[in-house]
Amino acid sequence: MPFLAVFFLLAFLTLPPIAVDCDARTAQRYLLNRNEKLPVYAVGQKLNGRCAWYGQRAHGNKTASGATFDWRTLTAAHRTLPFGTKVRVTNKRNGRSVVVEVTDRGPKNRRYMIDISRQAAVNIGLKEAGEGMVTIEILHLPEWYAGKGNRQRAKK
Repeated sequence: MPFLAVFFLLAFLTLPPIAVDCDARTAQRYLLNRNEKLPVYAVGQKLNGRCAWYGQRAHGNKTASGATFDWRTLTAAHRTLPFGTKVRVTNKRNGRSVVVEVTDRGPKNRRYMIDISRQAAVNIGLKEAGEGMVTIEILHLPEWYAGKGNRQRAKK
């Protein structure tokens, strides 16, 4: 009996991999609590919250979207906004803003709504403080999104 189990396991491991069409819809991973639902977003929607920045430690690592993180680019991490979403992040303290693209999931600390790259933080004057209150305005959503929101199943 154990011989058969080992035989089938080896046979399974030697099979060629199945090609799976993995587009943006299936590649999304969300950072949600167990009973939290995926919100519905719309272009022009504004969100208010805390923002932090991340940089050198993550530089060169892969993001959740599969892109390589570069702290000199204008990118952001958000828990639930679809990858490829363009948002304007405005520092409430000085009114400076920057347009960033969501390419990663985070921040893991629930205190923050969004993480922005180091360069984006420099542009809006958050680098020295490390964090601050911001307004996030959604400028562009990916074509496939079309307000799916709560109808999508959150993946753990």
